[in-house]
Amino acid sequence: MAFVPMPPKWSYREALGHVNGTTHMAWHFGMPLNMTVGPPMATWNNWDHFMPVMDHNSILLYRYSVVLLVVGFATPIAITFLSKLPFVSTLFEKLTPYLVCPSSIASYHNCSLPWQLGNPRMMGQVLYIIGFIILNIILSSVGYRLQWPMTHP
Repeated sequence: MAFVPMPPKWSYREALGHVNGTTHMAWHFGMPLNMTVGPPMATWNNWDHFMPVMDHNSILLYRYSVVLLVVGFATPIAITFLSKLPFVSTLFEKLTPYLVCPSSIASYHNCSLPWQLGNPRMMGQVLYIIGFIILNIILSSVGYRLQWPMTHP
């Protein structure tokens, strides 16, 4: 038995012409969809207020992720490049014994930490990690919007 396509009663423009106004009935969970209904007004308002906030926060998330990625990769490269410049290298040579080379935990520079915890970080690595954590906290708390009241659709 071959499938015989049935022509539509109206074209799209004709069907659109038969629509008058908006729907007056709201759909509730469990209702059959055998008529034209709209979402409940409370649900619609919730979505209408939630989506712009969510879009804005998503844009900030992606932007701040790129900032963290660039800072994470560019900082060591920039410091290495700056240390090779002639007028900055003397400053780096004077700061290295105080900021970069000392161990972060007492005199554990050459020997391992107890309980096989590995070697402690040098002070320069600790400063880099602390700076990255501070930048992450700042970017996580700046610019995000809230939807009030706190309802999620």
